[in-house]
Amino acid sequence: MQIGDILVSSHGYNCTLVDFYRVKRVTSASVWLQHLESKWDYHDGYGQVGRVLPSERETTEKPIMRRRQFSELNKSEYVMISDYEYAYPWDGKSAYYNSLD
Repeated sequence: MQIGDILVSSHGYNCTLVDFYRVKRVTSASVWLQHLESKWDYHDGYGQVGRVLPSERETTEKPIMRRRQFSELNKSEYVMISDYEYAYPWDGKSAYYNSLD
C-alpha cells in the first residue's frame, strides 16, 4: 500500500454497503485511512440499488489508523476497518451496492 491508494469495502447483512478510503500515511505495520464520499456510477432511479465510485471529496471524519494485513488466499494486502468491514485495494471499477432492507 502506498500513499494515495484507494481501498474499497463491501459489507452489510441485509444490504450491501460500500465505503471507499484513501491511504494518507503508511508505515511497515500500519496505515492511516481517510473515508471518501461515494458518487453514483448508475442506479435504479431511486438510488436504492446500483454501482458507486469513489469521489475525490473526503468526509469530515478524522483519518483512522489500522494494521496492515495480508491475505494468503487473495495474495493481497487488506485492512480490517471493524469486526464486520474489511477494505481491499480498489480495482478501478464501480462497486455494487444495495440499500434495500
